[in-house]
Amino acid sequence: MKENSILSFNATATFNIDYIESDVQGTIYEKRVTGLNLCEFVAYAPQKEAGEVGKPLQRETKDGKIIRWDVTSDDTLCTLQEAFEKVDPKLGFNIEQKFDDNIVYQEDFVVAFEYAQERPIIFSTFQPDAALHMRKLQSTYPVLFLTNGGTEIYYDVQRNSLEEALKLCLEAVCKALFLKLRRSLET
Repeated sequence: MKENSILSFNATATFNIDYIESDVQGTIYEKRVTGLNLCEFVAYAPQKEAGEVGKPLQRETKDGKIIRWDVTSDDTLCTLQEAFEKVDPKLGFNIEQKFDDNIVYQEDFVVAFEYAQERPIIFSTFQPDAALHMRKLQSTYPVLFLTNGGTEIYYDVQRNSLEEALKLCLEAVCKALFLKLRRSLET
């Protein structure tokens, strides 16, 4: 089943896990997923209205081929608000923030404050500036900084080393630092 649907979130909640990450893995050619407005996003996959057909999502395989994303069980894509309202409330959400064109998607914070209620929430990001900005915007939910620990080279030095990532976490009062440890030990 595809991600980001009530069906997939509730199926996941049947396993012994605490958090899921809401993330779109499908490929959309018109523009980047983060560039889609809400109406464009929910136009993919099955539609709520009978007789309407959604745009197909595609997946990229490990060898780089783009294929149609066919599944045996499917459902409409949902908004974060719908997920908070309809998904088992014990299931926590890790809401990864992108920092595209220096924009942090503040509506995720608004939805979390208004609809998450007692649900566990984590905000996370691979972008140092987004981590700082998320902490400045709110202090209710933990912020995690995600890093590859120097296994890839980025323009921002905070993304290039574990030492710089730790400094950022201390400055931003992040609750955790997530490091791809296996890859870092190999280098």
